Amino acid sequence: MDYWFSAQVSTSADALVVAQNLSSSKDFNWQNPNRVRALIGAFARNNVSFHKSDGSGYLFLSKALEKLNDINPQIASNLGKLFQSVRLQENKQKQIAKKEMERLLEMKNLSRDLGEVLGKIVKGL
Repeated sequence: MDYWFSAQVSTSADALVVAQNLSSSKDFNWQNPNRVRALIGAFARNNVSFHKSDGSGYLFLSKALEKLNDINPQIASNLGKLFQSVRLQENKQKQIAKKEMERLLEMKNLSRDLGEVLGKIVKGL
């Protein structure tokens, strides 16, 4: 099932809509680390959808990290590393992603690991 989730967002031209729909389906469980990695990780590795010029891919990842910070901070910090690919994007995308990461860094209950990962990425932008 995890491979199926991954394939849906890896090959779809509109992976963001697919990922949003799948993340709220009955077959998806935020408590299942493998399922989360399969969907969220594969989505963020889909360069076309993740790096959309409107920043919607960054918003999707940041909302997922916000949710995962409470459920499984280690998975959140591992998936937070996916923001590293932003450094290769145009300045507009960098600024949008930076804003989302800074928003996460201001969370009161931010895990130490996720904070460290995002802090390093923001400093490098």
